[in-house]
Amino acid sequence: MVLPGLRSTNDMGVDGRPKNWREGLLLLSPRNNAPLFSLTAAMSERSTDDPEYYWWEEDVDLLTYKLNDATGMTNAETTFIVVDSALRLKPGDLLRVDRTGEIIRVTAAPTIDTQFVASRGAANTAAAAMLDLDILLYIGSAYEEGAAKVIGTSFNPQKVYNLTQIFRDPVEWTRTALATRLRYTTSIQKEDRRRILHKHSVGIERAMWLGAKYETTLNGQPLRTMGGLLSFIPASNVQSVVGAGGALDADELFSYFPRIFAYGDSEKTAFTSLKVMSILGEVVRKNSQYQWGPNEKEYGMRVKRLFSPAGTLTLMEHPLFGQAGGFLADSFFAIDTSKFKYVYLQDADTKLLKDRETPGTDGKTEEYLTECGLEVHNPKTMFQLKGILSAAADAAP
Repeated sequence: MVLPGLRSTNDMGVDGRPKNWREGLLLLSPRNNAPLFSLTAAMSERSTDDPEYYWWEEDVDLLTYKLNDATGMTNAETTFIVVDSALRLKPGDLLRVDRTGEIIRVTAAPTIDTQFVASRGAANTAAAAMLDLDILLYIGSAYEEGAAKVIGTSFNPQKVYNLTQIFRDPVEWTRTALATRLRYTTSIQKEDRRRILHKHSVGIERAMWLGAKYETTLNGQPLRTMGGLLSFIPASNVQSVVGAGGALDADELFSYFPRIFAYGDSEKTAFTSLKVMSILGEVVRKNSQYQWGPNEKEYGMRVKRLFSPAGTLTLMEHPLFGQAGGFLADSFFAIDTSKFKYVYLQDADTKLLKDRETPGTDGKTEEYLTECGLEVHNPKTMFQLKGILSAAADAAP
């Protein structure tokens, strides 16, 4: 649309101009070196008024218990030692031993979270010996007519926190340098701003992946670093390729999809290196029953989709993965982008601060400043597959 007269910010149209520097990064260079940091401009965000910020979350409780008794149990023993969550049980609750089909009935309120007492062979099932790591499935409760009031159970959410980290990247010029004509640019100030913004965004991007949550003091003042995505992923959701020499075939790749999509959305984004993208392409090519979806773009970034009955994996190349020291070169990370937020301290989202020089200095100083962190909900929705070194065809049936 052609607008008559002077063009002001009010003439840009709805959402026609970036509202912050992160959105500007996305508009200027969709395939930039900080895709996660850039994408935060298009995803959920919030401000905080304290550098240590909290949120509450609660896992969906599947009410499944695992026996934690190295010697197992005879068919007559009634004290059960489990990994956790026994305090969620109450007298009258029924559990079914998944391996044997025996049903047991809790007879007393547990007093610790790893042990409870139950009668054996309930509902006319046969009591059977149990093995370490046997699974017990909660199948409701059963009470006689006219039973007295039963003991109630309650569940509390978990408090989680992260820290904001202060990122600062200044650039300085002498007055003479700013006045000097250069052959390679019409504005050294503009070029240096571009370079320092690149450094600033790469630093934040890597911290968002690799940062370690920590707080200490330096020069008598607090110094904080944020926890990155990798610090939130549960160890049980980090998997190494089991194929010899890191060779991944389609059977192994798709065997992880039920774990990838066990929690969260049925479509997830997987960030990975160009090397792993190529290997995954080879995996699909060597197993003709699988196919990529059509090439598409999201937020200006090229993506490929891999479909399965469990869910859809949207693969996106991360330009920094595999660069400079093998940074996450052999991994992909499946994340549910709806489960994390970009958090910035009030009035400290990414900005260019001008006139930062000491009064009387014969020159100028500017700096990019950001104080931010991540809020990661339900980390079980994330999954890392690492050690992807080559592609293999599936074994012959």
